[in-house]
Amino acid sequence: MLRDNKEIYYYRTGQGYEVDFLIKDGEKITHLIQVTESLKDEKIIKRETRALVKAKEELKYADKARLLILTMGEAPSTLESCNEIEMQNIMEFMCLR
Repeated sequence: MLRDNKEIYYYRTGQGYEVDFLIKDGEKITHLIQVTESLKDEKIIKRETRALVKAKEELKYADKARLLILTMGEAPSTLESCNEIEMQNIMEFMCLR
């Protein structure tokens, strides 16, 4: 169960891009999260970032949402193409909670 009455969802954009986790606190969307095994392939990076950006554009109350990609491998802290998307190793993310 999430703390403080937060809710967790899956989201599909109008174009069919999937976001693995959408976290809400009341009406406010606080996080949009993608999970992938690795970020070694540029095609994977593009797919994961595209879904996050499109979801943020579409969703009401997502303007301040944290955009995050979790991976099993090493992850750069941000992407050159999209500075607002954070990347983190999933094990580090889980230990910080």
